[in-house]
Amino acid sequence: MLLRVGGKLLTNVVMDSHSLDQRDALLYNRRTRTHITELENLIKDCGIPFQVWDTKDKTSGYDFTSLTGDQFKRLLRTLPEKLESSTCITQSCKEQVIALWGSFLEVYQKVSSDVLDQAEIETYFSLAQKWVAQFRALSRHLEGYDSITPYIHIMLYHVPRLLKQHGTLKSFSGQGLEKTNDDIKRIFHAKTNKHDAPAASLAVRRRKLVLKHTARVKNPYTKRNKEFWRSGKQRLAKSIKMKYISYGCV
Repeated sequence: MLLRVGGKLLTNVVMDSHSLDQRDALLYNRRTRTHITELENLIKDCGIPFQVWDTKDKTSGYDFTSLTGDQFKRLLRTLPEKLESSTCITQSCKEQVIALWGSFLEVYQKVSSDVLDQAEIETYFSLAQKWVAQFRALSRHLEGYDSITPYIHIMLYHVPRLLKQHGTLKSFSGQGLEKTNDDIKRIFHAKTNKHDAPAASLAVRRRKLVLKHTARVKNPYTKRNKEFWRSGKQRLAKSIKMKYISYGCV
Protein backbone atom coordinates (compact mmCIF):
# COMPACT_ATOMS: atom_id res chain seq x y z
CA MET A 1 0.00 0.00 0.00
CA LEU A 2 2.82 2.39 0.86
CA LEU A 3 4.57 1.89 -2.47
CA ARG A 4 1.43 1.88 -4.61
CA VAL A 5 -0.48 4.78 -3.07
CA GLY A 6 2.71 6.71 -2.29
CA GLY A 7 3.83 6.10 -5.86
CA LYS A 8 0.56 7.59 -7.09
CA LEU A 9 1.13 10.73 -5.02
CA LEU A 10 4.69 11.09 -6.31
CA THR A 11 3.58 10.47 -9.90
CA ASN A 12 1.00 13.24 -9.62
CA VAL A 13 3.56 15.71 -8.22
CA VAL A 14 5.99 14.90 -11.05
CA MET A 15 3.14 15.26 -13.55
CA ASP A 16 2.26 18.68 -12.13
CA SER A 17 5.88 19.90 -12.36
CA HIS A 18 6.19 18.55 -15.90
CA SER A 19 2.96 20.31 -16.93
CA LEU A 20 4.27 23.61 -15.55
CA ASP A 21 7.46 23.19 -17.59
CA GLN A 22 5.40 22.49 -20.70
CA ARG A 23 3.33 25.62 -20.04
CA ASP A 24 6.49 27.73 -19.70
CA ALA A 25 7.86 26.22 -22.91
CA LEU A 26 4.77 27.40 -24.78
CA LEU A 27 4.85 30.85 -23.17
CA TYR A 28 8.55 31.53 -23.71
CA ASN A 29 9.03 29.43 -26.87
CA ARG A 30 11.94 27.49 -25.38
CA ARG A 31 12.37 24.21 -23.61
CA THR A 32 12.76 24.41 -19.84
CA ARG A 33 13.10 22.03 -16.87
CA THR A 34 12.87 24.63 -14.12
CA HIS A 35 10.09 23.02 -12.10
CA ILE A 36 11.27 19.44 -12.59
CA THR A 37 14.80 20.41 -11.54
CA GLU A 38 13.48 22.13 -8.42
CA LEU A 39 11.46 19.04 -7.51
CA GLU A 40 14.50 16.80 -8.08
CA ASN A 41 16.58 19.02 -5.77
CA LEU A 42 13.89 19.02 -3.06
CA ILE A 43 13.77 15.22 -3.05
CA LYS A 44 17.56 15.00 -3.06
CA ASP A 45 17.59 17.36 -0.06
CA CYS A 46 15.49 14.72 1.71
CA GLY A 47 18.46 12.37 1.33
CA ILE A 48 16.89 10.40 -1.54
CA PRO A 49 18.52 10.02 -4.98
CA PHE A 50 15.95 11.07 -7.55
CA GLN A 51 15.91 11.98 -11.22
CA VAL A 52 13.34 12.58 -13.96
CA TRP A 53 14.34 11.82 -17.54
CA ASP A 54 12.71 11.97 -20.97
CA THR A 55 11.57 8.77 -22.67
CA LYS A 56 9.96 7.77 -25.95
CA ASP A 57 6.77 6.76 -24.15
CA LYS A 58 3.94 8.51 -25.98
CA THR A 59 1.69 8.44 -22.91
CA SER A 60 3.79 10.62 -20.58
CA GLY A 61 7.11 11.25 -22.32
CA TYR A 62 9.11 10.90 -19.10
CA ASP A 63 10.00 8.51 -16.30
CA PHE A 64 11.58 8.88 -12.86
CA THR A 65 13.52 6.98 -10.22
CA SER A 66 11.66 4.20 -8.40
CA LEU A 67 11.83 4.49 -4.62
CA THR A 68 12.01 1.82 -1.94
CA GLY A 69 9.68 1.55 1.06
CA ASP A 70 12.14 3.23 3.43
CA GLN A 71 12.67 6.06 0.95
CA PHE A 72 8.92 6.61 0.68
CA LYS A 73 8.63 6.78 4.47
CA ARG A 74 11.34 9.43 4.59
CA LEU A 75 9.72 11.29 1.70
CA LEU A 76 6.35 11.38 3.46
CA ARG A 77 7.97 12.85 6.58
CA THR A 78 10.20 15.46 4.93
CA LEU A 79 8.92 16.48 1.48
CA PRO A 80 5.66 18.27 2.51
CA GLU A 81 7.60 20.80 4.60
CA LYS A 82 9.97 21.50 1.71
CA LEU A 83 7.07 21.95 -0.72
CA GLU A 84 5.71 24.83 1.37
CA SER A 85 8.39 27.24 0.12
CA SER A 86 8.72 25.79 -3.38
CA THR A 87 7.33 26.76 -6.78
CA CYS A 88 7.65 23.36 -8.45
CA ILE A 89 3.92 22.57 -8.20
CA THR A 90 0.79 24.58 -8.96
CA GLN A 91 0.68 27.34 -6.36
CA SER A 92 -3.11 27.57 -6.17
CA CYS A 93 -3.31 23.90 -5.09
CA LYS A 94 -0.09 23.67 -3.10
CA GLU A 95 -1.76 23.67 0.33
CA GLN A 96 -4.16 20.89 -0.67
CA VAL A 97 -1.33 18.75 -2.07
CA ILE A 98 0.76 19.22 1.09
CA ALA A 99 -2.26 18.36 3.27
CA LEU A 100 -2.87 15.23 1.16
CA TRP A 101 0.69 14.00 1.77
CA GLY A 102 0.35 14.68 5.50
CA SER A 103 -2.98 12.86 5.69
CA PHE A 104 -1.57 9.80 3.94
CA LEU A 105 1.27 9.69 6.46
CA GLU A 106 -1.35 9.57 9.25
CA VAL A 107 -3.24 6.78 7.48
CA TYR A 108 -0.06 4.77 6.95
CA GLN A 109 1.13 5.17 10.54
CA LYS A 110 -2.26 4.02 11.79
CA VAL A 111 -2.49 0.96 9.53
CA SER A 112 1.11 -0.08 10.24
CA SER A 113 0.55 -0.19 14.02
CA ASP A 114 1.14 -3.50 15.79
CA VAL A 115 -2.39 -3.98 17.18
CA LEU A 116 -5.49 -1.78 16.79
CA ASP A 117 -8.59 -1.91 18.97
CA GLN A 118 -12.11 -1.24 17.68
CA ALA A 119 -11.95 2.52 18.34
CA GLU A 120 -8.62 2.83 16.50
CA ILE A 121 -9.99 0.87 13.54
CA GLU A 122 -12.92 3.30 13.32
CA THR A 123 -10.42 6.16 13.49
CA TYR A 124 -8.44 4.60 10.64
CA PHE A 125 -11.58 4.28 8.51
CA SER A 126 -12.44 7.95 9.13
CA LEU A 127 -8.90 9.01 8.21
CA ALA A 128 -9.02 6.92 5.02
CA GLN A 129 -12.40 8.40 4.05
CA LYS A 130 -11.10 11.92 4.65
CA TRP A 131 -7.99 11.19 2.59
CA VAL A 132 -9.95 9.85 -0.40
CA ALA A 133 -12.23 12.92 -0.27
CA GLN A 134 -9.15 15.19 -0.31
CA PHE A 135 -7.70 13.18 -3.19
CA ARG A 136 -10.88 13.43 -5.26
CA ALA A 137 -11.30 17.15 -4.52
CA LEU A 138 -8.00 17.88 -6.27
CA SER A 139 -9.32 16.31 -9.50
CA ARG A 140 -11.15 19.57 -10.23
CA HIS A 141 -7.83 21.41 -10.54
CA LEU A 142 -5.03 18.93 -11.32
CA GLU A 143 -4.47 15.86 -13.48
CA GLY A 144 -3.96 12.44 -11.93
CA TYR A 145 -6.43 12.80 -9.05
CA ASP A 146 -9.53 11.71 -10.95
CA SER A 147 -8.87 7.95 -10.83
CA ILE A 148 -9.21 5.74 -7.76
CA THR A 149 -6.62 2.98 -8.13
CA PRO A 150 -7.23 -0.59 -6.86
CA TYR A 151 -4.87 0.00 -3.92
CA ILE A 152 -6.77 3.13 -2.86
CA HIS A 153 -9.98 1.07 -2.98
CA ILE A 154 -8.32 -1.63 -0.85
CA MET A 155 -7.03 0.96 1.61
CA LEU A 156 -10.53 2.34 2.15
CA TYR A 157 -12.84 -0.69 2.05
CA HIS A 158 -10.84 -3.90 2.54
CA VAL A 159 -8.18 -2.92 5.08
CA PRO A 160 -10.73 -2.00 7.81
CA ARG A 161 -12.39 -5.42 7.45
CA LEU A 162 -9.04 -7.18 7.77
CA LEU A 163 -8.17 -5.07 10.79
CA LYS A 164 -11.44 -6.03 12.48
CA GLN A 165 -10.75 -9.72 11.84
CA HIS A 166 -7.05 -9.82 12.75
CA GLY A 167 -6.30 -6.59 14.65
CA THR A 168 -3.18 -5.91 12.55
CA LEU A 169 -1.78 -6.33 9.06
CA LYS A 170 1.72 -7.17 10.25
CA SER A 171 1.09 -10.91 9.87
CA PHE A 172 0.38 -10.40 6.13
CA SER A 173 3.64 -8.56 5.43
CA GLY A 174 5.98 -10.29 3.00
CA GLN A 175 8.92 -7.98 3.66
CA GLY A 176 10.72 -10.44 5.92
CA LEU A 177 10.44 -13.26 3.38
CA GLU A 178 11.61 -11.00 0.55
CA LYS A 179 14.59 -9.83 2.61
CA THR A 180 15.48 -13.44 3.43
CA ASN A 181 15.35 -14.30 -0.27
CA ASP A 182 17.68 -11.38 -1.09
CA ASP A 183 20.10 -12.47 1.65
CA ILE A 184 20.16 -16.07 0.46
CA LYS A 185 20.85 -15.05 -3.15
CA ARG A 186 23.64 -12.70 -2.10
CA ILE A 187 25.19 -15.34 0.19
CA PHE A 188 24.99 -18.00 -2.54
CA HIS A 189 26.79 -15.86 -5.13
CA ALA A 190 29.36 -14.19 -2.88
CA LYS A 191 29.95 -16.26 0.25
CA THR A 192 29.75 -19.94 -0.68
CA ASN A 193 31.88 -22.34 -2.74
CA LYS A 194 28.70 -23.85 -4.26
CA HIS A 195 29.51 -27.34 -2.90
CA ASP A 196 27.02 -27.22 -0.01
CA ALA A 197 25.32 -23.86 -0.60
CA PRO A 198 22.16 -24.48 1.53
CA ALA A 199 24.20 -25.36 4.64
CA ALA A 200 26.54 -22.40 4.08
CA SER A 201 23.61 -20.02 3.63
CA LEU A 202 21.93 -21.22 6.82
CA ALA A 203 25.22 -20.91 8.72
CA VAL A 204 25.75 -17.34 7.51
CA ARG A 205 22.19 -16.34 8.42
CA ARG A 206 22.59 -17.94 11.86
CA ARG A 207 25.78 -15.96 12.48
CA LYS A 208 23.99 -12.76 11.43
CA LEU A 209 21.16 -13.55 13.85
CA VAL A 210 23.53 -14.20 16.75
CA LEU A 211 25.66 -11.12 16.06
CA LYS A 212 22.88 -8.67 15.18
CA HIS A 213 23.21 -6.88 18.55
CA THR A 214 26.92 -6.23 17.96
CA ALA A 215 26.59 -4.34 14.66
CA ARG A 216 28.71 -1.23 14.23
CA VAL A 217 26.90 2.02 14.94
CA LYS A 218 27.34 4.52 12.14
CA ASN A 219 28.68 7.94 13.03
CA PRO A 220 26.18 10.76 12.49
CA TYR A 221 26.82 12.96 9.48
CA THR A 222 25.27 16.29 8.55
CA LYS A 223 25.26 17.47 4.94
CA ARG A 224 26.47 21.06 5.23
CA ASN A 225 27.08 21.79 1.55
CA LYS A 226 23.86 20.78 -0.24
CA GLU A 227 25.13 22.02 -3.59
CA PHE A 228 28.00 19.53 -3.40
CA TRP A 229 25.60 16.64 -2.90
CA ARG A 230 23.50 17.81 -5.84
CA SER A 231 26.28 18.24 -8.39
CA GLY A 232 29.62 18.40 -6.57
CA LYS A 233 30.18 14.65 -6.63
CA GLN A 234 30.05 14.66 -10.42
CA ARG A 235 32.56 17.53 -10.60
CA LEU A 236 34.84 15.72 -8.16
CA ALA A 237 34.72 12.52 -10.21
CA LYS A 238 35.44 14.49 -13.37
CA SER A 239 38.43 16.27 -11.76
CA ILE A 240 39.86 12.92 -10.62
CA LYS A 241 39.45 11.52 -14.14
CA MET A 242 41.19 14.56 -15.66
CA LYS A 243 43.99 14.12 -13.12
CA TYR A 244 44.54 10.53 -14.26
CA ILE A 245 44.45 11.64 -17.90
CA SER A 246 47.10 14.29 -17.23
CA TYR A 247 49.32 11.59 -15.70
CA GLY A 248 48.78 9.35 -18.71
CA CYS A 249 47.00 6.65 -16.73
CA VAL A 250 44.05 6.38 -19.11
